[in-house]
Amino acid sequence: MLKKFILLIIMIIGVIFMGSCKSTYNNTEPEGEYEIIENSQEYINPDYGRIIQDYVNDADTALRIADAVLQGIFSEKELEEFVDYDVSYDKQKGIWIVNRNVGPYTLGGDLTCAIRRSNGEILMVVFGE
Repeated sequence: MLKKFILLIIMIIGVIFMGSCKSTYNNTEPEGEYEIIENSQEYINPDYGRIIQDYVNDADTALRIADAVLQGIFSEKELEEFVDYDVSYDKQKGIWIVNRNVGPYTLGGDLTCAIRRSNGEILMVVFGE
């Protein structure tokens, strides 16, 4: 009976200590120097400083973007196998399709990346077996 009582006291003391811990993490303000942006007109206006043009104007740019995306997903050793590429443009949808493959007469194993011409958005990355 005495052992149970001592164990109960130890558990109560443990709960009190654990419950009294104070978190030192403060997520209310970031550290370092920074400027607080007030609701001024120049930051509210969505057209302020906006460059209005297509960002991916040619096949070379689309290929470089697709290669950068694929390098973030696959290792350099894996990408070395994909020596052949094809870049096409869907005029109606405004989308570049970049296809990397292991050779011109090989079925499957393609890496395909779809990129929106107007803003460079990566729409999809597909690996085909």
